[in-house]
Amino acid sequence: MEVKVSMPESFESELSQQIYAAAESAFKDMKRKADYPEYMKVSQACAYIGVSRTTLMTKLIPAGLKMITIDGSLMRFSKKSVDIFLEQHNN
Repeated sequence: MEVKVSMPESFESELSQQIYAAAESAFKDMKRKADYPEYMKVSQACAYIGVSRTTLMTKLIPAGLKMITIDGSLMRFSKKSVDIFLEQHNN
């Protein structure tokens, strides 16, 4: 069954631009996430989130960002945990 919808050209053009922008944003986000390993070093986590090391350590970790610590000094951040944390704090 085929359904045809008529709409003004200006609306069709705007709709096409919105769809293109949404798709482009989704692809950029997927590429950005693929550029980082599953378990990130502190510097990689900072770049992934877009914050300084100070902000990561003084604001995000105390706010609940999960950090993996090995032997008391080796720190890693799971990409999945970072994504969950960011989603939970998305106002």
